[in-house]
Amino acid sequence: MRSYVKLALISVFVGLVLAGCSKKNPVALGQNWEIYAVADESDWQQVGPILKEALEKKIPTPLAESEFVVEHILPEQLQDYRLMRNLILVSSLQPESETNKLLH
Repeated sequence: MRSYVKLALISVFVGLVLAGCSKKNPVALGQNWEIYAVADESDWQQVGPILKEALEKKIPTPLAESEFVVEHILPEQLQDYRLMRNLILVSSLQPESETNKLLH
């Protein structure tokens, strides 16, 4: 009797593992050093320089290089960038904010 219970539990476990492995995640696009910041123009004017200062630090190499490159995109463009590797949503959480509407 115990062996049947063990066999049944193992069968259920193996079945769940195999069923959970069938769906593939989409491949993330973009380079590791590219960061796309989704923000309204008004939010970006306030937060953009701070984000760029924090993330685009210079790496000491013979050629001037930044650790990351931050690119601003508008909320309307998010559908085009949804598969990108590094996305940051910047919002003031005001009801009229377009980025805030994406979060709800």
